[in-house]
Amino acid sequence: KSRQLFLRTVMHELKTPIAKGRIVSELVDNDKQKDRLVLIFEKLDFLINDFAKVEQVVSKNYDLNKRNFTLKEVVSHSVSMLMLENSREKIQVDIQTDLKLNVDLDLLSMSFKNLIDNALKYSSNAKVSIKDYKGELHFISEGKKLSRPLEEYFKPFHNDTTSKNHGMGLGLYIVYSILKMHDMQFKYEYKNGYNFFKIQLD
Repeated sequence: KSRQLFLRTVMHELKTPIAKGRIVSELVDNDKQKDRLVLIFEKLDFLINDFAKVEQVVSKNYDLNKRNFTLKEVVSHSVSMLMLENSREKIQVDIQTDLKLNVDLDLLSMSFKNLIDNALKYSSNAKVSIKDYKGELHFISEGKKLSRPLEEYFKPFHNDTTSKNHGMGLGLYIVYSILKMHDMQFKYEYKNGYNFFKIQLD
């Protein structure tokens, strides 16, 4: 509860300076610098809204807004949420199915985005492949095997502080929670030096 209250307070306090920064950045004369600043403040605002959804999921206070989308649309939305300049170099998407899903686009995309972000962060080559296979969506990255069983990462605030990339320990907990809300199963496999995070879609 203390951590949730802290998150809410931080999000509230950051909203005003981000909004002011966004306005001031429009006054910059150099167009290139202005566009760069605008993008930075837009990304910060997007992240705060993202955190707000995370906080609602963690506190089990989120109402799903389900509509029909193709798998390709959800994956594409999740990639765009990362706001990477060179996403095509780092993220290989190979979706062959026309499967339609009845989902909350923003929330499910957030779970996909977290998996992509984790893969890029922890992989040995900073790349990830996203493929569909027999009703499943696979996030594949080269790297070390998880040090603990997958279920251990489903606990909130589980963070491993010995890792240089450690965060608040919410990444896979959020993924698991969102998938559970959509009645989707989450699995993990390590094979030939690659991590496979698998989502059962149908």
